[in-house]
Amino acid sequence: MPNSFFFRNIRPKKSVLKRTRPRADLPQHVLYLGELVGQNQRRVVGPEGEEKVLTDKIVESNYKLVSGPEAEELVQKHWTKFVD
Repeated sequence: MPNSFFFRNIRPKKSVLKRTRPRADLPQHVLYLGELVGQNQRRVVGPEGEEKVLTDKIVESNYKLVSGPEAEELVQKHWTKFVD
């Protein structure tokens, strides 16, 4: 699964992901920070600055990539300290 099209297109500290399913235990929007090598897990940070580690399956089945002005707005609003 880590070699899927989804994971080839997301970039650390640049990609914003939006939750597509109604799970209250997951943030609505997250900034992708990177992968944990060899563990099939991804590091993300929510809008409140809380860092989480999610499995590849959870990320791929519950989030989609946000792009364009919407992503830029979310980064400026929530994650300026995480972006280089």
